[in-house]
Formats: sequence, structure tokens, C-alpha cells
Amino acid sequence: MALTEGEIFILKWQYYKHGGFKEALIQAIIKADTINRCKLHMGFPAEVGAYEKYTCEEGWWESVQKKAKKAGWDIPELEPIEAQMP
Repeated sequence: MALTEGEIFILKWQYYKHGGFKEALIQAIIKADTINRCKLHMGFPAEVGAYEKYTCEEGWWESVQKKAKKAGWDIPELEPIEAQMP
């Protein structure tokens, strides 16, 4: 199954691969209140929709990472937060 435009947008944000406009867009989405996020959604539905899934839908990010690995993305192995605690 291919990655969606929104999933790629979030992957690039999380792995610091955005620059220019896309970096400014994710920052605007993050900082926007509900009304302005709805306005951004009108122009950028895939990006805003993916960010909302990233922040609200349990398990979404993990499934995107697995999907990206299967698609050949170099996804670093991260230790669970619990394992990092002293």
C-alpha cells in the first residue's frame, strides 16, 4: 500500500526533511487555533488531515512508520520512551 500525500508530509516533518514552504506550513498548522486550522484545511486537506491523525488517532504514527519501512524509507529504530527513563 502506497504512502499518502499526508503521510509523506508528516514523515518528512518528523525526520527533518522539510524546508521552505512545507516547513512554514507545518509550523502554521501546529500554531493555528481551531478556526485557522479549518481555513488551512481548505487549502491543504491532506497535510492538515494527516497532522490531525498524527495528534489524535492512537496508533496512526506507528502504522505510518511501518508502512514507510515497507516502502523502503530509512526509518531509524527508536527506543521506547519507557526504556530511556532512569
